[in-house]
Amino acid sequence: MTAKDMFEALGWYKSDESNDEILFFQKKQGSATYDLDFYFEDKTYWSYGYAHGREINCPLGADEHLAITKQMKELGWIE
Repeated sequence: MTAKDMFEALGWYKSDESNDEILFFQKKQGSATYDLDFYFEDKTYWSYGYAHGREINCPLGADEHLAITKQMKELGWIE
């Protein structure tokens, strides 16, 4: 199973905005939109969310962390 498959099973979908510098995943829950972005240049990722025009926390569970780890392996960031 690929990282993309793992994310999709958790309700995350790769955004069309992904490019050569950033890989974007997005998840919608009710009025909230959550983003999980992988930045290639410095090999980091960020998670955040928005609801009603305000920034909110983006909760990540163990399954998301497994998908993130798998994604970092696929990108060659970790072994």
